[in-house]
Amino acid sequence: MQVQAGAGPAGNGLGNGQAQTGARTGGTRARPPGKARGQPGQLLRWHDGCYEVKGREVTLTTELKNYNGDGAYVAIYLTDAKGRYQDILWIAGKKSKYYKHLKDWARGSRKQRAEYDGKTGASLTSGHTLTTTVDLDDALFDAGYQLRLDTAVEDQRDQRAEVIAPLTTAGAGQPVAGRGYVKSFTYQL
Repeated sequence: MQVQAGAGPAGNGLGNGQAQTGARTGGTRARPPGKARGQPGQLLRWHDGCYEVKGREVTLTTELKNYNGDGAYVAIYLTDAKGRYQDILWIAGKKSKYYKHLKDWARGSRKQRAEYDGKTGASLTSGHTLTTTVDLDDALFDAGYQLRLDTAVEDQRDQRAEVIAPLTTAGAGQPVAGRGYVKSFTYQL
């Protein structure tokens, strides 16, 4: 079974599955041209009286191992080269009371609702695959940023930074094995 995600409302994160590369973002003529931010991590460019997103669509695929237990909560997030939290891309698992078990993400985001609103879906069960599409700024690639995954399963061990995948153009399509519940994680440009 494969779960498709990423069609939530516009939020404040990098990937909501809606903005397309080069799509108009509803900019205003009242703002002066220059650097601006839409969603964190997305730089906007002034063009023809509106701001436009500079970035690319990235497909994230997370395949879980077969394990005994309930569905896994999975946080997919972006960090800088030193591992400092930057933004959430997707959370599999809708009950926010369990987000504290996604420890590195919870610490970095402070579990603020604005961080994950519109970027959540059902938990992921044993042996299944989650595929979500996000928009990432071109400047994030080959600049030391990392994609990380935290996982947690009820009554089992929480996995901090179970997957750490450097965000590089060369790393696209290369599977990264997890240390706990994740069989493989890949991102495609």
